[in-house]
Amino acid sequence: NAVEMCVPTATTDLTMWMHVYSSLGLSNETSVSFEYFEYSAQERRRQLLQGPEGGDPPNTGKPTMAASRQLTPSFAIMDEEGCLAVPDDSCVLTTSGAPHFFSACPTGGDLPVATKMTLRTSNSAKCAGYWDMNDHIAMNSFPEIAMMEAVEAGFNVTQFSTYITDPPSDGASCPDGSEEMYFIVSSPVAGMDTFSYGVKSVTDHGKVTKVRNSGGTLISPKRTMVSGPQTYTAKFPVRFNGELAFDCFEVSGSSTTGSTAPATFATSNNFGIIYYEIAYKELYNTALRDALFIPQSAMASCTYAYVEPSFRASRLCAAAGEYTVQGTKAQSSVSSAGSKVMVTDANGCTLAEVEVPDIADSSSTPLTNIQTFTISATSGTTYSFDTVT
Repeated sequence: NAVEMCVPTATTDLTMWMHVYSSLGLSNETSVSFEYFEYSAQERRRQLLQGPEGGDPPNTGKPTMAASRQLTPSFAIMDEEGCLAVPDDSCVLTTSGAPHFFSACPTGGDLPVATKMTLRTSNSAKCAGYWDMNDHIAMNSFPEIAMMEAVEAGFNVTQFSTYITDPPSDGASCPDGSEEMYFIVSSPVAGMDTFSYGVKSVTDHGKVTKVRNSGGTLISPKRTMVSGPQTYTAKFPVRFNGELAFDCFEVSGSSTTGSTAPATFATSNNFGIIYYEIAYKELYNTALRDALFIPQSAMASCTYAYVEPSFRASRLCAAAGEYTVQGTKAQSSVSSAGSKVMVTDANGCTLAEVEVPDIADSSSTPLTNIQTFTISATSGTTYSFDTVT
């Protein structure tokens, strides 16, 4: 949900007032049963909003900060450029439940709380947006790509960089201020859903460009699931036992980690979640990844829909500036070698080349290779020759 409002041009400091209720809406004296354990409402609010104080006994089954803090509602103020206001220093997160500039940290239980929010002072200042929420190092629980797509579609607020665009449909040269480039994907033994890739514009505040192929987050693949006669798109990342999975995950007792089976086939023990609302909640109450604890209506078997190897070359127009290109492997069950993504200038000279890792360490720890390249007015104006040939 979003509410549009107008403020004076010079206004950058706003106060956000929130009143966050316990999810059960109970008084301090009421006691409730939560996952077979008794909680007072005060404890429930503490679990929901702040996490345990002093620590609960180990192995009690009680939700911990990592499991419950992430269920707290988040609030944000965004300008018309898609840049998020930053809360003051008193609003500090201590878990990876949400990025620091996204959640306004309602830690007062079901009491009201006010937080100062500051918008950027000029259009040239750093623009903090949803695209900052995940990268190949800070792998958190936020589906930034899915969120940006929803904001663009629902509120018409641009989220993705426009520094890379499609070329004119008539085959004409790129517009003034941009240069011709080619983006090439080579996957000789596996389909396009075995890995993910994306190009970000460093110059344009680190925004993700239209050159991407991923799931809900840039470090997850776009995977297909089958449940009966229906097919679905897997929702990533998925929570399990206080951890995260960035690709379809294995259930307990049937691990095939490190398998060299062809990546054109699904493994029967790989599963994904159909709904975002379910994917971001705690689904497991044991240390084992047991499918019995996942609602059957929310789970489906993962498949590889793209069974054919791919080679794709796309002509694009790119504004002058610095960029990064990355390729990520999040699957730890099936190995696929030889996939790479490349960027060339108009003459086919390589500007950047990234090999996609063959296999991830685990579904919670994707592996990413990344390289920086630059587009300038001289891109495509020179040639390089192999001196051997």
